[in-house]
Parts: sequence; C-alpha cells; structure tokens
Amino acid sequence: MSDHFGISRALIGAARIYFNCSRNSGRTTSLVESLKEGDRVVFTNVREAERVLRLAKQRGVSITYLVNNPKEPGDFLRNSEMPGRTIFDHSWVENFYLNRLKEAESDVGSLAGRLSGFLAEGNTKPETMRDAKWDL
Repeated sequence: MSDHFGISRALIGAARIYFNCSRNSGRTTSLVESLKEGDRVVFTNVREAERVLRLAKQRGVSITYLVNNPKEPGDFLRNSEMPGRTIFDHSWVENFYLNRLKEAESDVGSLAGRLSGFLAEGNTKPETMRDAKWDL
C-alpha cells in the first residue's frame, strides 16, 4: 500500500461507521414502500431478496430480483434490456462502495510501484522507469 497518508483506510473506516449507524433506520421499509409494479431489485443474497419479495407482495406489488456479487456488477448487465426500473438494495450498494474503495487503494499502490524506481545491483541511484525505457 502506498497511501502514505492513510486516506483510503480513513474513507473505508468512515464508510463502515456510516453503514453501521444506518442499521435499523428503515432503509428496507423505505425500499419496499417505493417499489412499483415490475421493478427489479438487485441484492447480495437470496435470503434478503426473498424477504423483500414477500414484503412487496404484501403491498400488492409484483417485483423481480437479481442476486449479484457487487465485486462483479457486470454479471447482471445482460438483463439490462428488461423493462422496469432497477433498484439496488442498500447492502448491495454498501458492498459496492467498499469494494471500489479497496480497489482504489490497491490502484494507488500499483501506480506507485509502477512509477517507482528500483536499485539495480551496484547502483546507488534508483533507476526510474523512464530511464529504463519501460512502457507504462
């Protein structure tokens, strides 16, 4: 990790605090109340999807759901031609953001590594990628 200032860890920590403080705040109830006939909701697991499906049916609203790993959101894009709105459950959104923050942290480390010099044997001055004529 080359985030010398700890920005990524701070952002991840702040996000986790926010997510934990939001528990039991009525997000699922709000989601169910906002659902319209034909909506599709994306969840991280089947258990929560089926719970919301039952709650929607109690309201007389018929919806569909998709279960998707937020680390690989492209998996459900093949269904993007389906009619109706697509809504993401709060757990999916939370996981998506945490994964993106972790990816950003990794990207900073990767960039730093690719752009940093290295000490060749017998050299006291780091050789930069530009000096070595490496392609980025």
